[in-house]
Amino acid sequence: MTAQNFISKNTVLDGRRKRTESTQSHLELPVARVISSPVGHLFSYDARADSQIFRPQPACSLHLLSRMDCDRMLEQIAETKERLFTEGYLNNNFVILENFEKKHGSEFFVKGALNSYFERSSEILTNVEQQLKKDPLDILMLHNLLFRVREHSISVGANKVLIKLNQLERCMDSRNTQRCQDALQELKLVHERFKNRMELYFEMMECEPPSEIEDDPGFEDEESTDEE
Repeated sequence: MTAQNFISKNTVLDGRRKRTESTQSHLELPVARVISSPVGHLFSYDARADSQIFRPQPACSLHLLSRMDCDRMLEQIAETKERLFTEGYLNNNFVILENFEKKHGSEFFVKGALNSYFERSSEILTNVEQQLKKDPLDILMLHNLLFRVREHSISVGANKVLIKLNQLERCMDSRNTQRCQDALQELKLVHERFKNRMELYFEMMECEPPSEIEDDPGFEDEESTDEE
């Protein structure tokens, strides 16, 4: 089955995103553009990263990738991770999580930790939003809620979330409800962007090819293919 047959003909626009629904898995792929490669449709544009990424489409198999394709894919994964650090979304605590996963062979440990973080922190931020609607503000309750978000954020290295969290706490000390609500919306926006970026990173990691493919007969070598 080709990638063209796998991807559904039903396409919907969601804001700036273009999502393509699969008729088989019903998995929404936030793909806006697909670019052909020698082995099929492998490059796609993802609105969460606002850039071109290298990802095998569901119908493509990793064993069909050439060495150049694999190198490019590994490069894209490394660049995506690097941007998360250079743009301030992550700090070294995330590296500690990854090292723990590698050391103990706990597959998907980091992904599970981040999924749990996003679920818990989203619930707490919803509670914070409800508390900010009260008059007068219960500052002690708000600080307790934000303390929990802080603990969770520190544990996974959510650096940019922590920065916005500090700004919200300073606003609470001023007891200015409007400023607090504005700061909370900024925090929620960063939190959502961080979640989207991490989802993209983990999707790319799930289809990561082996770093060395010379001895793997399943991977095609472009040079040998050309010679034939």
